[in-house]
Order: sequence, then structure tokens, then C-alpha cells
Amino acid sequence: MAQKPLSEQFAFGRDTPIIGNLTKLVAAIDARFAALAQMEEKVNATLDGVVSLALQRLNETFTPLIVEAQQRLEQFGAAFGATSQSTLDVSLGVKTLVIDEDRRVGFIYSDYVALRAIENDAISMLAHVTDYQRDSGELSVDVVQIPENAGASYTGWKVNISAAPDLAHAGRTDNPHHTTAEQVGAYTTTETDAVVANAVAGAQDAINNYINGLGFMRQSLNLSDLVDKAAARANLGAQVAGNYQAALGYTPVNKAGDMMSGSLTVNGDLASRRAGSPGTGILYLGNSGARYLYFDGANYSLPGAHVYSAAGRLLGTGSDAGLVINGRLAYAADTSVNANGMSEPYGGAVMTGFGWVSGVATQARFRYMQLQNLAGGWWTIGYA
Repeated sequence: MAQKPLSEQFAFGRDTPIIGNLTKLVAAIDARFAALAQMEEKVNATLDGVVSLALQRLNETFTPLIVEAQQRLEQFGAAFGATSQSTLDVSLGVKTLVIDEDRRVGFIYSDYVALRAIENDAISMLAHVTDYQRDSGELSVDVVQIPENAGASYTGWKVNISAAPDLAHAGRTDNPHHTTAEQVGAYTTTETDAVVANAVAGAQDAINNYINGLGFMRQSLNLSDLVDKAAARANLGAQVAGNYQAALGYTPVNKAGDMMSGSLTVNGDLASRRAGSPGTGILYLGNSGARYLYFDGANYSLPGAHVYSAAGRLLGTGSDAGLVINGRLAYAADTSVNANGMSEPYGGAVMTGFGWVSGVATQARFRYMQLQNLAGGWWTIGYA
């Protein structure tokens, strides 16, 4: 509830210097209280938000676990019996059968179990339990009693708790007809107590194993036995131990179909591959048209354009070094004509000048025609 300011609760009398100062002091206190009241409202609102978010996170995390636990506990009432799709022959001795997966965790067994063929209720065996692996469902037994029509094999068995057989009943003489409890299907008090004790012990063992298997009650809290452990980890914001990745501090580029908006520097080799024919493109250049560069095993091809060099030269094979890039007429000699006949003193040379006397050419200047190639040398043109 909001309270009145102090300046309104106290009415001071005469207007004196002391009263004036006191009024200013009360007004300052009122201003401070008003600021604190506003701060209190913000703090309360923030705390309400934090509490609401925490409750929501707890609900998202533990609700799936509780629902799973309830579903498993609802199936616990049928755990005193189980089924198996194993194939067993009706005979005495050690045997192994696999309990069906939906009954393994909550299956309760006693020292002795009764095995009854699913397809024929008249076929049953009494067996002593020697071992039970709850994770795999493997039940190891030693069959001690079988029906008279033994020898056949059956696939599919019902497994139920049973009392230990009393083979001494056949020798009892306390009734005139020698009727045994086994013959009439009766159990003694001791046998009944044994069945109950075995059932209680088996139930307690199953309950303990089930509770210990619940991820949210394990000390390690690793959620390893829960069907929806991935959802629980996602709600917690957790990652699987050994597979987690430290925070990068940036958004990584997806290796499939992603696009970078910045520059990329590659210090090592860069290989670009595409499926199918090499002609479909290995390296794309430009934004449209036949803009790819590919290698067909012998040559590199750039189908859509030419390659230009602003400075320097582009060479392909070694023979390209013979391309002509310059030419000249190099001075060979000057010679006088002082005899009749024909002479060719400078092979590959041409006459570029003459000397005249009285209208007659008596001298000639010869120059070699030379070409320069990419290798840098000058070559004199010879005769064809």
C-alpha cells in the first residue's frame, strides 16, 4: 500500500528558518523514498521473470522424465509373468531362453519358474533359475520336471513363477490312497510361504533395478536409459560428453550449400571437384555464360573467353618460345663490283644501297634480314 509523503504527514507551524530547513529535509527524504519505491517495483518485476523462466525450464526438463517413469510403472502389474519366442525342446537339463523385450525390465522371477508352451498349454516344464540378465533378457534355467509326452520342440513359451518341486510326496503314507499334493495340485503352507517370499524378493529386485535405471534418479544424471534423452539434453542446453564443441565466437560456414560474405584466404592446396563429366565445370569464373575452367587430363580449357596479358607474355609448351616477336635488317658489308659475272657473297642478305660512277652501279651495301623469337635470340633468315 502506498504511503503519504512525509511532507504531507507532518504539518509544520510557523515559517522560520529552522522550519524551512526542516521542510527541505523532509522533501529530500520523500524524493529518495520515491526513487527507492520505483526501484523496488523494477526489482520485483525482474525477480518474477526469473522465477517464471526457471519454473518453465524445470517443467520442460523433468516433465518428459516423469511421464516416462509413470508409463513404465503402469506396466509393472503384469511383470509376474513373461513370454519368450525362443525354441526349446521338452527335456531335462540346462536351457537358455530370451524374455521378450517389453517384459525384461519389470520381470519378477523366483527360484523356480514354470515354462508352458504358448501353442499347447498341456506342454509344461518346471525349471530352476540359475541366472537372469535383465539387459539382454537371457534367462538360464535347469529343467527338473517335464511331462510324460516329452521330446518335441516348441517355439514360444509363457514364463511364470513357481514353487520348488517336492519329490518326496510320492512316498508319503499319511493317507490311505497315497494321494500327494502334487497329484491334486495343492501347496503346503511352507511351499506357499516360499512362493510369496520369492515373489516379494523378486519384486523388490525388479523395483530396485528399475529405479536405478531411471536417468533422473542416477547419481551421474547422464540420462543414458531414457528414450527421450535427446529432448531432455536439448531442454537443458547440454551436449553429449566427448562430442561437444567449444563456443567458436562466430558463425561457421556449412560445408554443404553455404555462402560466405567475406574474404577467404587459403594457405594450403585448394581443390575444386564436381561430379560427372569434367566439361560440366571445375572452377567457375564470372557470373554467367560458359564461365568455367576445366582440365580434361591433357589440356586446360576456358570455353567462354580468351586469356589476355597486359604485361609480359603467356607461354604454353616449349615450342611457343619460337614465336617471332621482332625483326631487323642487320648490316652485313659494303662491296665493290669490279668483275663480270654473278656472285652472292653474303648468304641470306639483301642489298639496301648502291654506289654509282658515271651512271653505273659499282658498289652495293648488304644487310642480313633477322627475326627475334620469345627466347630472346636473333635468327638470320636463310634460303628456302
